[in-house]
Formats: sequence, C-alpha cells, structure tokens
Amino acid sequence: MTESSKATSTEEMRLPNVEIHATDLCNNRCTFCTTGWQNLDEHGTIQHPPRERVRQQLEAAYARGARRVIFEGGEPTLRNDLGELVLDARTLGFEVCTIFTNARVAASERGAQWLVSMGVSWFQVSVQGGTAAAHDASVASKGAFAQTVEGTRRLIARGQRVKINSVLTRQLLDSLDDYASLMIELRPEEIRSEAHVCTPVTLI
Repeated sequence: MTESSKATSTEEMRLPNVEIHATDLCNNRCTFCTTGWQNLDEHGTIQHPPRERVRQQLEAAYARGARRVIFEGGEPTLRNDLGELVLDARTLGFEVCTIFTNARVAASERGAQWLVSMGVSWFQVSVQGGTAAAHDASVASKGAFAQTVEGTRRLIARGQRVKINSVLTRQLLDSLDDYASLMIELRPEEIRSEAHVCTPVTLI
C-alpha cells in the first residue's frame, strides 16, 4: 500500500468500531488504570480469555456492523496468540485492526518483528510522560519508558502506522516540554491525550 492509497485515520474512524478486551494481564501498573490496580491484587490468578471466546465476540460485532477493531487490555502483546486473534478478525472481514499497546515487547528486534508480522493497520502506543522518571512513575514500572520509546522507534522504523495515546496526569503535565520534544523526535502519525474526570460524590 502506497502513502497516497492509505486511508486517513479520519476516514477509518467513520467505520463502526468494536473494542476487544484481549486480556487483563499487563506488565505496567498504571496508576490511573483499573487493570493496573487489578494486576497488583490478582496478578497470579489472571488468565487470558480463550481465543474461541474472543472469536465469538468478533463474530457478533461483525454481524452488528463493526468493521474496525481495537485489541486492548491489559497488555494485548502478552498473549502469544495475538497474531491469531488478528488473523481471526481479518478473516471475518474487519477492515481496520489496531493494537493498543505499551510497545515494550517491540523494544527487542524479535518482538518488533513479531508485531510487524501481524499486518495490523495501527499500533496505538501508550506514552505517559516525557521523561523516564515521569513515565515510569505514572505506569509504576521501572524501565518501562526506555522499552516503550525503543519499541515505538522500532515500529515506526519498520513502516508501521503509530498513534500515541496519553492520559493527562500530573506526571505528564510536569514533563510536557520533554513530551513535546519526544513526539517531535518520534513523529507518530497521531498524538492523542485524554482526561479521566472524577465526579465529586456527596456522602449523606
């Protein structure tokens, strides 16, 4: 596919979407994420949903009209059969497949090649700070920043379409200048930030 023939993200966003929760397991412990908290409490007992169950979810979503799928978690790349899930989606007819990931597995040559071999449309990479100190504090995992940045570099260098996702936390805001410089260096196709808003509750 040439650059000129690639569908823009805006065009793809018009396609009906389904988000598939591929796993609750994660190698980060993000302070803003419920799966991060779950992994702290239940890490030894969490299991991936069976491939057949995921396929049934894909079939049901496709029958309802979905043509775009996002595999999320947890961390989907912790599933050894992730490529098979992508293949199931493609076989059913999904036009756009995205993996929402921290990209840590892609920090190695072997891991990056494994992800590239899946032939997905997008990698949506979670970057939660502009420095190692900020990012690692936000995801509560020492060394995560170095792996995520290297993994993202490897994916982009191999021609993969990457969009960056972040959550507006204190760690991100405190390192915003460095985050901007990092995005200029990496040059992903898209950069997105979201805010998790908590509504005050009055106790009676």
